[in-house]
Amino acid sequence: MNPHAMEQTKRGTERVSGVPNVTYDLIAVFYNTLEGMAAVEGYRRDADAAGDGEAAAFLAAWQATARDQVDRLRALLAPRLAAPR
Repeated sequence: MNPHAMEQTKRGTERVSGVPNVTYDLIAVFYNTLEGMAAVEGYRRDADAAGDGEAAAFLAAWQATARDQVDRLRALLAPRLAAPR
């Protein structure tokens, strides 16, 4: 789907759902970050199993940064999800 069509879909969703585009975007980033964290856990395990401590350490550090981002996203989303429509 092209970016223009995606934006039109989001705007239509906002009208129907009452969820503002920014909230939708934050939810998408939250979801994608969680998906990435789950994938990286497998990659980190692969690096551990292969004895590649450097790669495992990098991936563990990436996960720690992602956890911080998830916490920030939660804080951003909480008031936006609690807002009346």
